Amino acid sequence: MLKIGLLGTKNHPLIKLTISEILKNTECNYFLLLDTLELSSHQLNVFHARTGNKFSKSSLFDENLNFEQIKVSSFGSHNSERLMEYIK
Repeated sequence: MLKIGLLGTKNHPLIKLTISEILKNTECNYFLLLDTLELSSHQLNVFHARTGNKFSKSSLFDENLNFEQIKVSSFGSHNSERLMEYIK
């Protein structure tokens, strides 16, 4: 079975939509790799300005989605040695 890891932050505006969509495909094993740092207010404002405010300002954990099909792990940074070892 194909394994796919998604790197993100729990407050990224597209993370909830992305997870909802990938969970529709049951032929893959998904791993959500979260950076413990969150996007800043400035970064979120830039995102919303660039996308015309068309995406929800809510975060991944604002709603009750069923994540039993996906393993969630947190890492200090998307450049951390621990994450690189996890990926290998």
